[in-house]
Amino acid sequence: MFDVLNDGEASLAQPQAASSALISFNRLLYIDNNPDIRLVVQVSLEAFSSIRVITTPPENALRLASSYAWDVILMEVSIHQDIDLAVYNQLRSHPKTRSLPIIILTSRVMPHELAVLKELDILGIIAKPFDSTQLGDQIRSFL
Repeated sequence: MFDVLNDGEASLAQPQAASSALISFNRLLYIDNNPDIRLVVQVSLEAFSSIRVITTPPENALRLASSYAWDVILMEVSIHQDIDLAVYNQLRSHPKTRSLPIIILTSRVMPHELAVLKELDILGIIAKPFDSTQLGDQIRSFL
C-alpha cells in the first residue's frame, strides 16, 4: 500500500514515514516519452540528490531494465496512453524486472485516474508538477 505525494495538493496523502535514516540508492531508471522531462528529472536527481540516472523512452524500457541492476524504476504513466501501461505490464511480466520497485510520476491525479494507478504493483505515486530539489527525497520516502 502506498500514498500519493504532491507538494502542491493538501488533499493528497503524504508518504508513509520512513526510517530515521534515508534509504540509499544509486541507480535509477527513468522511463518517459518526453525527452525534455527526462532531462529535467535526470538533472534534478543528479544535481540535488547525487543519484545516478539513466533515462529512456518507453520503447527501450524493457531492454534497459532487464540489462542492468537497478535499485528503482521511476516511470511516467498516463492511464490514457496505452504504451505506458503496456510497458508497466512488460516490466511486471519479465523475470528479470518483475520484482524491481516501481514508482509512478504522473500529472494524472484525478480520483478515477488515481484509482487505476493504485491497482498497480507499485511503491507509490509522485504527482507533477514536482519540486526538483525534493524529488530524490520523495523517491526515498517510498523505499
